Amino acid sequence: MVKLLGEKVFLATLERENCKKIWEETEYDFEQPTETFIIGRSSVNADAWFDEIQRAQGNTHIRLGIFLPDETVIGDIALQDLDWKNRSCSLGYGLTKLEYRGKGYVTDAAKAILR
Repeated sequence: MVKLLGEKVFLATLERENCKKIWEETEYDFEQPTETFIIGRSSVNADAWFDEIQRAQGNTHIRLGIFLPDETVIGDIALQDLDWKNRSCSLGYGLTKLEYRGKGYVTDAAKAILR
């Protein structure tokens, strides 16, 4: 298991139950939309997302869970569209609940994954 330490959070490999929790707890921010609103989320889709992560892990992306020190998963962060030859990628992230946003968790997670 991968575990990267930040100051506020730690990053670790996502397990199937973590993906289900992220999928079920993600709140959409209607006041500051940053992604497409998805209607009809189901645990089946969470399983498919986990399987997709496993297939692409280390090939086209590196995706890890964002966890609070008490081991609560609050989101995920990924180096996406990996181009190993040209040493480039994009950074993607998501936090589940609105209450976790704006507290520096993603900044801390980004520093940890890029380190």
